[in-house]
Amino acid sequence: TNELLRDGDRIALSPRCRMKFGRPNAASTSAVIALTGARMGRKDIRNVVLMDRELVIGPAATTHVRGHRLSQQVVLYVRDNRLHCRCAAAVTAGGRPLAEGDAIPMDPPVRAGDVSFVIGAAGM
Repeated sequence: TNELLRDGDRIALSPRCRMKFGRPNAASTSAVIALTGARMGRKDIRNVVLMDRELVIGPAATTHVRGHRLSQQVVLYVRDNRLHCRCAAAVTAGGRPLAEGDAIPMDPPVRAGDVSFVIGAAGM
């Protein structure tokens, strides 16, 4: 059918490939696809995040990436075609502090509170 996906919709591509679409944060247009019945070669990949303008990481059920042990929320957002990070704790890239409003650089490890990640080019 020609309908937009809604939070909680289930998608079956085959009996062995099933997914669940989610928009955990109604205020955000970013979404998550959970691979619920897929048999993947890599067992560590269970979710695909479809980021629009922002991505919320944190302990709450309304986050796109949930970390039950995280103490605070981290928001990645796009401004002027660059990725930025907002967090109550200090944000560092490659061990150096990022000032509020600085874009996240490609490749060095980024730490924002309890969360650490690397932004790399597609196809890495």
